[in-house]
Amino acid sequence: VGEKYTMSCWARVIKPNVNLLMRFWTTNDTNRIMNKPITNTDWVRYQFTFIADSVYNSIQFGQSGSGSIEICGMKLEHSDRMTDYDVNSSEIVSVADFNDVVDTVKSHTQTIQRQNDSNC
Repeated sequence: VGEKYTMSCWARVIKPNVNLLMRFWTTNDTNRIMNKPITNTDWVRYQFTFIADSVYNSIQFGQSGSGSIEICGMKLEHSDRMTDYDVNSSEIVSVADFNDVVDTVKSHTQTIQRQNDSNC
């Protein structure tokens, strides 16, 4: 409660006449909204900062209007501004580890195919 948070996302227009919608609301009926007309067909990053009024807050990314948009890379941060995405070192996989997974999947796929062939 009383802390700043920033919602951000990448968005682009697919069909004109559309607004990007970002909002948050709370259990005490506080409702803050960004409903911004956008016309860009290339990806652009947008942000909306709010102060949490309650322990429980809900957020929404969406659109309004008769057009359509694509949204990706949604992010919620405990900050007064958006920041770049930063990969956690625990998410990084070596090429060797990745290839081990690929080899395992291929091996299992071949085993299943052989089992299916022998059942025919």
